[in-house]
Amino acid sequence: MKKLLCLMLQLLVLLPFVAVLLPQTMSAEELGEDVVEFVLHKRMIRDIDYNDQFEFHENDGLAISEEAGITADIISQTVPLNGATFAVYDMTDYYHEKKAAENMTSREFVQQIAEMSRNNIRQLITEERLAQVGESVTTGKDTVGGLGDGIARIQVPKKNQDRDAIYLIFEESIDPEIGLNVDIDQTAIPIAAVLPIYHPTEPTEELQEIHIYPKNVGYLRDPYFFKYGRQRGTTEKGRPLEGAVFALYQMIEGEKYYLDMAPANDLKNQWIKPANNDPLNDKNVSKFISDKEGLVTTGQRFLPSGTYYFEELKSVEGYEMDEASKRIEVIVPESWVDAEGQPQ
Repeated sequence: MKKLLCLMLQLLVLLPFVAVLLPQTMSAEELGEDVVEFVLHKRMIRDIDYNDQFEFHENDGLAISEEAGITADIISQTVPLNGATFAVYDMTDYYHEKKAAENMTSREFVQQIAEMSRNNIRQLITEERLAQVGESVTTGKDTVGGLGDGIARIQVPKKNQDRDAIYLIFEESIDPEIGLNVDIDQTAIPIAAVLPIYHPTEPTEELQEIHIYPKNVGYLRDPYFFKYGRQRGTTEKGRPLEGAVFALYQMIEGEKYYLDMAPANDLKNQWIKPANNDPLNDKNVSKFISDKEGLVTTGQRFLPSGTYYFEELKSVEGYEMDEASKRIEVIVPESWVDAEGQPQ
């Protein structure tokens, strides 16, 4: 059995862009007066942590402080994601033509772009011949400002000739080497950025470093099942068993490799062969214990597409393990929808 995991991110930005990206190694203090830097914070949230009370971050151009991050849902309930690639396009001409033709405000323009599907954005880029600004950038560990993982920095001119620049930030892909099956085709929201951006409490101060927390949804699988026990020879449903110990493994070249205890690196998992072929007593093998409802889940461990197996290592007192409980199959599909377009 498997549970859809939803990792969510926020976007709500009034910003813009232009035509030539600058080198990505300058600090905010080193940027020239004619340049701004967008700092993208790519984060993901599991659906088990997401509910109607989840508060999205309304982008104001500032980074969320460490102190505020303790209570800010977009930080405290999410994890950074490396390997997300973004491209920037100059849409200054398109912005002014659209705004004049439809008599819309900058905010309305930004909202209209945010509501467009990825296919429509691709079509817009082609039909309007939007020029890509510099090379695409990929989120990773921030070596400039020490902001940790999930960061991409984009430096762009403030002006397009004599006009304030307008940019489109478009998420192109997730690096397959990350090992996560993330669906961005349906959920990654394009960002229109309209310059200048001012400090939220100092309305005359233009920001040179503008932080953006994009709104995205990525999907991962969180396998789970319920452990029940019943008397031998009966057909009753049984009762939930609390305290049964399981490990998760996958077959690699015909051998079992178990999920280890090490923290996931860039959301990647590591798989190991247990010492003495004894996963129960190998402290490096991750253990999952059924709760009072009999629920067994991988918790904070995310799985990309593939086939995995839960193996019961230790039963509850008074109950015996059967062979079926040593090979409980979990299949994470490569696609999130079936042939009819329905979620699976």
